Amino acid sequence: MTERWNIHIARLINLKMTELRPYQRRLLSDTNEAWNGGASAVLCVAPTGSGKTRTMAARAASWGAPNVAIAHRSELVEQISIAFAAAGTYHRIIAPDATVKAISERHRPHAPDAPCAVISVATL
Repeated sequence: MTERWNIHIARLINLKMTELRPYQRRLLSDTNEAWNGGASAVLCVAPTGSGKTRTMAARAASWGAPNVAIAHRSELVEQISIAFAAAGTYHRIIAPDATVKAISERHRPHAPDAPCAVISVATL
């Protein structure tokens, strides 16, 4: 991985989950409203850098039910895993062994018996 990515991950690891920003709370509220209105598939759209991963991690932490986050790149699997950990979501990682090992060396998210999971598309 690049040095820039390593710095980004180091910052994420040191972050504590803070309260969501108003627009992130609105995104969650709008999502709930759509689901409560009968929608079975809801797509959340937000610009780059707006905290979609942290918003998703907050959703997972508050859900109270098993859930999964699926990503197509190992860097995103790692970013989501770190956000889940910061939000206090006990989770496992389902990804190629090299990806799980690399993430586990940076922080301790891997819990094989956890009801929530961060999954790499490569393992589906």
